[in-house]
Amino acid sequence: MTDIRSLTGKIWHVRGQRAPHESLFDAFCRVRSLPPRFMQVSKLEDLTPSHLLPGIPEATEVILAAIKNSRSLLLFGDYDLDGMSGTALLTLALRTLGAKVSARLPGRSDGYGLTRQVYDDAKAQAIDLIVTIDCGSANGEYIEYGKTLGIETIITDHHSIPPIPPKPRVFVHPHLGANDSEYYEITGAGVAFFLAKSLLQTAHPKSNLRPLLNKLAELAILGTVADVGKLVGQNRVLLQIGLESIRKTKHPGLLALFRSANIDPAEITAETIAFYLAPRLNAAGRVAHPEWSLQILLGDPRYAEEYSNQLETFHAIRREQTDALLELAEKMIMAKQSESESCFVLYHPQFSSGIAGLVAARIAEKYSAPAIVLSPATAPDMLTASCRGPEDFHFAEALHDVAPLLQKYGGHRCAAGFSIAAEKLADFRVAFGEVVRTRRGITPPAPELFADLSTEVNELLSNNFDELLQAAPFGAGNPEPLFLLRDIVFPEIRNIGKDQSHLAGSVGNLSQSVPFIAFRFAELLPETRQKGRFDVLVHAEMRSYRGRKSLQLKIADLRESQTNLME
Repeated sequence: MTDIRSLTGKIWHVRGQRAPHESLFDAFCRVRSLPPRFMQVSKLEDLTPSHLLPGIPEATEVILAAIKNSRSLLLFGDYDLDGMSGTALLTLALRTLGAKVSARLPGRSDGYGLTRQVYDDAKAQAIDLIVTIDCGSANGEYIEYGKTLGIETIITDHHSIPPIPPKPRVFVHPHLGANDSEYYEITGAGVAFFLAKSLLQTAHPKSNLRPLLNKLAELAILGTVADVGKLVGQNRVLLQIGLESIRKTKHPGLLALFRSANIDPAEITAETIAFYLAPRLNAAGRVAHPEWSLQILLGDPRYAEEYSNQLETFHAIRREQTDALLELAEKMIMAKQSESESCFVLYHPQFSSGIAGLVAARIAEKYSAPAIVLSPATAPDMLTASCRGPEDFHFAEALHDVAPLLQKYGGHRCAAGFSIAAEKLADFRVAFGEVVRTRRGITPPAPELFADLSTEVNELLSNNFDELLQAAPFGAGNPEPLFLLRDIVFPEIRNIGKDQSHLAGSVGNLSQSVPFIAFRFAELLPETRQKGRFDVLVHAEMRSYRGRKSLQLKIADLRESQTNLME
């Protein structure tokens, strides 16, 4: 272990050392403590029975009774991909059951979760049962308002439950069960999937539901990956099922999206979803309205091509806006000389609610500190906030400590949101700064990276690396294998990207090298420093191009060579 900082300011640790004659694969499994069953390909039969998820049996009974009595149902989802995909799959399942069902997603300017307006509109449309997807846990007061209108609510959610829980007709939430359960880490789309599975199996106990459940799993995994659900337990099982199905999907909306994004369905991985599909599907809600993406996920072939092409336009706009607002945020930070602050609370009238979360995430990553980006809300003199933070900081719990200053709030450990009156922002800065210092200490913990093992370039080039792919899919809770390469050089290196902010070339030693890419490293490693020797943390990836597979290294971090340093 060492306190030497890398070029990104992080401290590195290597989890384990290989024993003599131990293969890279065996050492990796030992270091990760991966059981043999982790390597098995999951099937539908490996899913936990739906009735074990708290609230599912009761919700199933209420919804099936509503369908039988021809009641009108409204599915109300969140505006991000977790909510969109969950809403889409549950809509499709309910349509299969003959339900009178409609779906509604709020725009980001409407704010997160249920509102009085949602219930007023439902009353006007003669809807008397609302089912939430990926929201509702923090909306107890609005659920009570709905009761006065004769409208029942079923909450399906996975966000933090407030100290005073809501009292809907049924509350479906994985955290109402044991925290070591297989389903504890499922996301909003996962909860929706298990509810859909329960509804279908209860209504048609003797039918072959496998094809339909596979199709619903294709949608569920979009939300699971996009919402950074930990790929353990039922999330891992669901992801494997969904990936197997989506690689040969016939879903018109998804196929159109693959074509517009130039994606080969057969090559889709969790990374493809995270870096190519999710940003496009989320772009509609960030710069326009999530309804565009919902219609693609619902799969109506009449709109698939038109809407997927529109998403490409939204995606380009979103990227331009993110770059511009990130530059503005950095100028605000530098103007205040606040790089050493324990947290960042940034407000500017030009910030937009659709882009704020992306900016906050980049600030939190760069400075390893909680970041809050606020934008003007639609209500006069109100602000909407997007919050992102490092793994050691639980944002949802921290916001509870300043709840008296907030109008409403909710979220997860590393991501949350709230609304606040503009006149209370100054008080919030002071109070939240104190909360951060109390929770993280006067001197916040240094950012860290954990490599699995040290290895050599020639070993990654060998066929043995293919064995590691058995541990896929990789993502939150099961990160890509990360290896330390010591004392290497860059035989070839060049700047790439629209703004030349990335690096690419080859990395290795005098006898062997392998292609690499390093995102946003151009500024950290200018040409004047590129001729040295380095220690590098890398992810090894198999890339496919026209049927040919090749190895590429993705650099996670680097530092000047410390060959004499013992980890």
